[in-house]
Amino acid sequence: MIIDFHTHCFPDFLAPKALPPMAMRASIEANTDGTFRGLTEKERLSGVDKFVIMHIATKEKSVRNTNDFAVSLQSENIYCYGTVFPDGESAMSELDYISENMYGLKLHPDYQDFFCYEEKYFPIYEKCARLKLPVLFHPGYDPVSPDVRHCPVSAIKTIAKEFPDLRIIAAHMGGMDRASETAEMLCGTENVYLDTSMSPHYVPQELFEKLIHRHGADKILFATDSPWSTVEDEMRMLEKAHLSVEDMDMILYKNAEYLLSREF
Repeated sequence: MIIDFHTHCFPDFLAPKALPPMAMRASIEANTDGTFRGLTEKERLSGVDKFVIMHIATKEKSVRNTNDFAVSLQSENIYCYGTVFPDGESAMSELDYISENMYGLKLHPDYQDFFCYEEKYFPIYEKCARLKLPVLFHPGYDPVSPDVRHCPVSAIKTIAKEFPDLRIIAAHMGGMDRASETAEMLCGTENVYLDTSMSPHYVPQELFEKLIHRHGADKILFATDSPWSTVEDEMRMLEKAHLSVEDMDMILYKNAEYLLSREF
């Protein structure tokens, strides 16, 4: 069983407009056409049994349309995380809609232009903890704001400490291009999960293994960030990591099933 916990797609009309500039900015070639159909086909061919699609709205006016689109994609094997615009008036109320219809919240502080550690956003985290909505953050570097860290690794540590009942997923092994900071600050933090997405691009193999063993396989999620990385590339890193069958099962699907159940 394989669950890819971090993927992306766009509505058909938007994908041809959105994907090329993102690929150019990141200097990475997309491996799907950005559509739901393209994502589904790629995941199927790569042997993925289930996957989670992440969504973000960069303007408040697009929040509900984005969440409605997400809900429309869900099926027995496809799950979605919803979005709020953190500085918008609807942020708190939209969490109820997400809780009733989806499996968690995705926040991308760089694209949404907010500093996640500011206390004015703490009510969002408190409500997510109360609703048992896991929150996936994009921490560390992002090419959309290369000189500003809207979500440094240290911020994940701060939020995790402030909200111990909140399940946090720190994408990209705790911070894009900041895995060494993850090793120093996040490993062992009980309510933080790390997803493997983009590791082949940003994390040396030795450090990748160190993070898994230090943080614990029970807090690692297999993920690709499709269309920006592939199942095959991410899997190669795991297969070199000297993991037991039990640890591989936790990373590939058991930890994901636990979070998707929201029974914690």
